[in-house]
Amino acid sequence: MMMRGGSVCIYVKKHLRCQELEIPNCVPDKGIEFMTLKIQNKQNKSFAVGVLYRHPNSPVSLMNHIEDIFKHLLTLNIDFFYLGDYNVDMKTTQNILTKKMNKILQKYNLSQSVSDSTRITQDSKTLIDLCVTNCPDKINFTNSLNEHVIADHNSILVSINLKKE
Repeated sequence: MMMRGGSVCIYVKKHLRCQELEIPNCVPDKGIEFMTLKIQNKQNKSFAVGVLYRHPNSPVSLMNHIEDIFKHLLTLNIDFFYLGDYNVDMKTTQNILTKKMNKILQKYNLSQSVSDSTRITQDSKTLIDLCVTNCPDKINFTNSLNEHVIADHNSILVSINLKKE
């Protein structure tokens, strides 16, 4: 299956200590790319930040990789924020991908914090760029910025309070 698009990266300020986290039994696939970092802030508290791209034509079975990522992060007992283009429209309810994503969120008591449409065309408005977290109380706000710098999606801004216990 030939697929185009995607690629992920994370920019980290120099003063923050970080290391890449390996997710056991979960490797990037032709239909999914991801990266996870463990970051330590000034108070020596660690948290994880991840980015993900799931190709829109990838099989539903790749949702199992997404579940495996979340499951592993929960075993580390740290706060995490996993952002990216999941290509799962959370504004629909009958889509098989949306149902699967909602089951994952519910099963692991996770929250998806983006509420505005992130891909707007002349014909549709979809919410496919998400921020999944196990600590929604630490999110000050999220915003969908109508700036198409790299892709035909809105940029996602997530403000988190790392000092909040």
